[in-house]
Amino acid sequence: MLTDWGKVDSPEGAIFAVAVERIDGADGKAILSVNEFDGREQKRLLELKKSIISTKTLNKSFSPTANVVAEF
Repeated sequence: MLTDWGKVDSPEGAIFAVAVERIDGADGKAILSVNEFDGREQKRLLELKKSIISTKTLNKSFSPTANVVAEF
């Protein structure tokens, strides 16, 4: 079950690097995928988005010149 890449005569000392992006089980469904979020990852992404939005909102309402208090 090798493609043409499996039949290449590589030079001595060649390094072949592989990055696994998805592994399917016998049922054809992903066991591991770097391209799909599970429920936990999706929840964390939503939390981060909300945090960024609230931070941007706070930063817009903050004016450094208006909130400066002179200290002597």
